[in-house]
Amino acid sequence: MEVIPGKRRDSFIYVYEGYKYNIDKRYTHVYRCARRRSHLCRGVLMVQNEKFTLANTHNHPSEPHVIDVFKLKREMIQMSKHTTATFKEIYNTISQKNQSAAANISYNAMKTLLSREKIKMRPPVPSNVCDLSDLLKEYEFTKSVYKSCIISEDNKYSYIFTTDKLLKLLEKSSEIYVNGTFPAIPRMPKFAKLFSVHVQYKEKGVAVLLILCEAKTEFVYNSIWKEIVKLVPKLQNNLRFIIMDYEKISMNTLHKQFPQASLYGYWFHYCQAVLKKWIQLGLTIPHKVVSIAMALALVPPEMFSQGLILMQIIMNKECHFYPNMLLFMAYMRSTWLSILEKVCVYRCPKRTTNFVESFHNIMGHKMQTVHPNLWIFLNNVSKLIMNQETNYDRVVNGQQMTKNRFPSSMFRNIKIRDAQNYLSSGLFSLEQFLQVFDDEMSYQQHQMSSLIDLSIENEEIYADLLTEGAVNSVSTSELHVKKRVEDEEVLTNERVILTKSKLGKKKFREILTITKLKIWKKKLRKIFTLMKLKLGKKKSKKVLKIIENIFTKCLKMIMDTGLIKRIQKKGMLHFFL
Repeated sequence: MEVIPGKRRDSFIYVYEGYKYNIDKRYTHVYRCARRRSHLCRGVLMVQNEKFTLANTHNHPSEPHVIDVFKLKREMIQMSKHTTATFKEIYNTISQKNQSAAANISYNAMKTLLSREKIKMRPPVPSNVCDLSDLLKEYEFTKSVYKSCIISEDNKYSYIFTTDKLLKLLEKSSEIYVNGTFPAIPRMPKFAKLFSVHVQYKEKGVAVLLILCEAKTEFVYNSIWKEIVKLVPKLQNNLRFIIMDYEKISMNTLHKQFPQASLYGYWFHYCQAVLKKWIQLGLTIPHKVVSIAMALALVPPEMFSQGLILMQIIMNKECHFYPNMLLFMAYMRSTWLSILEKVCVYRCPKRTTNFVESFHNIMGHKMQTVHPNLWIFLNNVSKLIMNQETNYDRVVNGQQMTKNRFPSSMFRNIKIRDAQNYLSSGLFSLEQFLQVFDDEMSYQQHQMSSLIDLSIENEEIYADLLTEGAVNSVSTSELHVKKRVEDEEVLTNERVILTKSKLGKKKFREILTITKLKIWKKKLRKIFTLMKLKLGKKKSKKVLKIIENIFTKCLKMIMDTGLIKRIQKKGMLHFFL
């Protein structure tokens, strides 16, 4: 007979020949079947002089793997307490040791048991950010990655997670990539932001720092970067290039801390912000104006204002029908023209970094939810940092850390490099340079529009910058731009007033609706040119004529019967589109 612990405290289960028994408390030599309630089993085992006699037989089969199942469960519980592996990883790893016994263990039941055991060993979640420091020092999973607690002048707390090996890599680097995220921060206690610092080693991205901030103030950022410089003093002189998101306070802080470094914003974030503003104004995509605006970040800073003039020429032809284009133009001048030296990534070693976006995607996948539990967050932070250290070791040893770059991204870089060379040598005019990227930017508009959520105000896009103190100027050229921006804003406001006064509100709405219908008529013609490949010229022409006739009849009916006002009121325009 073997004895294993029961579910309750100080209880035991006795196993004999594959059957489980509980001792009868009235007698010391009588054992009753453990399934007497669930299976109504009357099995009784008698023990006399160390001899076992089955008084009543069981009404269910024996379980020969009872002891092995218990041992596997015990191993799973111990592994969950001492590792950061997921429940599924624990279940699969231990099950491989004894597959016949593991066949009697349900994953769902084991998941509940492991979750309960893990919660037992966790300390309570602190209500205040200031109470977290002592817990991080003692918590088993964060001991190896927790580096320091920082208290700013405004009494806000920040926590740095890294390892000594990653800090040495940071100290040698001349380029850093900074990016922030909000969905990954824990639900309690309340934090404002988690931002990561990345470097490149042999063309591979490595996250070297994860910093959890209580607030996004200048005092907080100053204290964080001063602490980082204390940890890696050589970074102060080695750093030459910084690329980051468009958060004005963070940009100002980094420029003050590292004045010798060139500072740029992510091209991807700039494109995302421009497209978001265009969609917010109710304008349709893709559009040539947006393509030009997105490609303007690739030109030299001194040509940025010329690109805005080209955009204005296109808008002047359409602004009578789409007055919100004038608002978009004012946004481009007031928001981006004043910080053009940070927007323009001309000749930059890196314009945007896929490895940074990939890291944040992996982080979101590991967290499994928005604003996770604190301990789930810390466990995953520990995993992420240790994985980054392992990846760095692989690169040092000549192993491949990630997949090779896609050919499309390599061709795009070559295309941008060649076009910039032609522009600088005078072979391309600015207009020709922007036309090179027209198709690619139109495709990007479709791709990015699916990622933009207009209902979320606090995104990772810090492009709603104001002209007053948006970002401190790096050179004196930005000071000469301010007066030009103010004059052009006055002109755009006057144009909006003139269009409304000339047309009137009702007439203006009618023209707007008609132009939308005509634009979609042109789009249909483009779509059916593709049918020639499958249907042939004759059949495709017939189909096109039928649809065009139906479409023109709808337009005439709308105009003749005066249905246009009803359609606009009831929001039925999409039926005709």
